[in-house]
Amino acid sequence: MIDPPFYHRHAFWLLLLLIAVINVSTFPNEPKGFSPPSPLSLSSSVERNIFGKNFTTITDAINDGHQFIEQTIQKLGLPSLIFGLAHRGQLIYNHSWGVLDIENPRTKTDMNSHYRICSISKTFTSALIGRLIDQGRLNYETPVNDILEYFPQKKWQNQLVNITIGQLLSHTSGLRLTKLTDMDNIVKNIHSQSTIVKKFANDPLEFEPGTDWLYSNYGFELLGSVIETMENKTYSEIMNKFLHQNGLLNSFIETEDLILSNRARYYRRMDVTNLIDHRLIPTAVFDDSLIYEGYYAAGGIQSTVGDLLKWGQLMLDAFNGRHNSTILKSETMKKIWSSHSKNLDKMLHTNGNQQHYGYGWMISNLTSLANANLTYKDYIWHNGGLMGTSTVLMIQPQSEFVGAVLTNEGYTTGLDSMIVYMIENLAKFIK
Repeated sequence: MIDPPFYHRHAFWLLLLLIAVINVSTFPNEPKGFSPPSPLSLSSSVERNIFGKNFTTITDAINDGHQFIEQTIQKLGLPSLIFGLAHRGQLIYNHSWGVLDIENPRTKTDMNSHYRICSISKTFTSALIGRLIDQGRLNYETPVNDILEYFPQKKWQNQLVNITIGQLLSHTSGLRLTKLTDMDNIVKNIHSQSTIVKKFANDPLEFEPGTDWLYSNYGFELLGSVIETMENKTYSEIMNKFLHQNGLLNSFIETEDLILSNRARYYRRMDVTNLIDHRLIPTAVFDDSLIYEGYYAAGGIQSTVGDLLKWGQLMLDAFNGRHNSTILKSETMKKIWSSHSKNLDKMLHTNGNQQHYGYGWMISNLTSLANANLTYKDYIWHNGGLMGTSTVLMIQPQSEFVGAVLTNEGYTTGLDSMIVYMIENLAKFIK
């Protein structure tokens, strides 16, 4: 275990703000949960070329990364954080800080602590769809109405239009955002994807399918219904079996009756606009309602850092067509990790970075960091966020680094920068 001395440095926020703090005046009815990636402008720290330090040993590189992560945690006042980095399936560095429940200081975190991963769950839903495609039972061009007869065919400008499986996966379907009014009269007995689809089935489209991009959790709820219909089982049954068949034994769909040891409790800052004020309030009432309402396909998985690192490597093995990969065909993974959206730079304010959405994954190229001495600029990733949870899984496909960070505080920025910082520190030592 690395336990270096702590020293202060200027914090910096790199590349992307993975947990969106959505301006209420922009989306007045949008709940602050399962929100779209909303990258932040790069700070002056990046402009000062903090990368490319001349470490002489890998221990120095890891210690420096550890200190940067620890300084960021202290700056943000997080109740807990777990960080893990692996390279080609081998754990390189992991560490945990803080407690799962601030009312019980004995609940220390470790690599087996369970957190809601929220929208990282979309990457798993994408894989279930990919498996149906590999089996020849579905394709990305299939209209959703061909599978879900109860879902009405949509109109755009009085003309009937199709919404395809691929458009749902890439957020180009035209389905709307989630609204706070959808949360009215919540009951905790909705445990199927098909039930929740009725909430938005008759709503108008935001744009003609395939012509624009809008992050929609409802699109992934439709995909969950497709999976349920084709497998004739509930999404939770299907996903739990899939997770455990692939060795992710600490990952589960969070049903209301699920009991897990070592599970985080969730918080947000009392004033989410004030980074200096670290006072926290619990968020269980709001966050639990989203989970129990049945948003499984969009964000309903509980997992650990260790399982997320395994998941990233499973995706890499499938992408590279390795003989040990049985999860998805290589050609399917290549489609999943290809862009199926226009460049989202202006929409997501990425400060010049190339930002695209594939099938359940974000695809980024850090083109605006030319002066930051980055060894690697390409990342495949997804974040997750509810009011009291912030998570990120990042994959660097050329080097095959996989990084994951989980924390039990909402609206947390800079998790992505921790991963990139550590990868860049280790780049010259691990090829």
